[in-house]
Amino acid sequence: MSQFASDRIGNLSVQQLQTFCIMYEKKSYAATARDLHLAIPTVWEQMKSLERTYETILFERSGRQMKTTQAADELFQIVEPLVVRLTSSIDYIASGEMEIPELITVAGGTRMLIEDFGESLKQFRSIYPDTRLRLISSDNERIQDLVHSGEADIAFMLEPSKDQKLASLDYIPSYEIDYLAVFPKRHRLAKKANLRLKDLLSEPLIVGHSKTVVRQRFEQALHQQSLLPQLRIAAETDNSAMTIAYAHSRLGIGIVGGHSHGPLMQSLAYKSLRKQLGTAQITSIVRKGRILPKALKDFKEIVSNTGASK
Repeated sequence: MSQFASDRIGNLSVQQLQTFCIMYEKKSYAATARDLHLAIPTVWEQMKSLERTYETILFERSGRQMKTTQAADELFQIVEPLVVRLTSSIDYIASGEMEIPELITVAGGTRMLIEDFGESLKQFRSIYPDTRLRLISSDNERIQDLVHSGEADIAFMLEPSKDQKLASLDYIPSYEIDYLAVFPKRHRLAKKANLRLKDLLSEPLIVGHSKTVVRQRFEQALHQQSLLPQLRIAAETDNSAMTIAYAHSRLGIGIVGGHSHGPLMQSLAYKSLRKQLGTAQITSIVRKGRILPKALKDFKEIVSNTGASK
């Protein structure tokens, strides 16, 4: 450690760094003070002390709002996982890794929770019968927000694109699923031996909206074959379960990520689009820096192993 850093490290406190992380997200002294039950002058002084320590400006006023500087952006990326880790260490050390939690909150897509998690939940409950599971279904954006805010302990979702990922979260590969075209049982394309993307475009389609992983991958493949202008969309959804339901009602052909043998697929036909679109990666998501108790590690492993065996 340089003498410069050594002289200033003693001025830092965990409280300052925690306040900085909240201030970075809220961009408001008043909102930060409310969250931390501090006086506004206390928040202001902590931020000024941090700026003196790092010899830089972290926040600047822009009209009635505060905006972050590049130095604040860089500092946040460094210290936020440290603050999360320090905070989670209190519960971890106080209760111990073997402490059995009363509740684990899991977020995921609707189709995933219905089709992929049944066996995993049974296995987990056989090991941890006294732990209650709270299951929350939502779209990818809210799923990530739930983990970031601490409302969910862990989440599972299709791996988002780089620009949709949050810097505060860790995305860990869990298991793969196929992209599928879903039809009513007697649909003419359900019997076609070598289904092409071009064949699908002769029918109205039900797909996710433009920010969903399935829609983005489907359009990429169409673009590569110069077929994108021919795309006809009957309906857009925000989850594969809804897409499957509308395919069942004969609104159109559904394009989803999933398993062919799930309960939602009963009485429907399907074709794998693995050759055309590849496979989709399900990732588990936890807060970056968080120390996971054993029960949560076991849950994550069970879901990964069960999903991989489907």
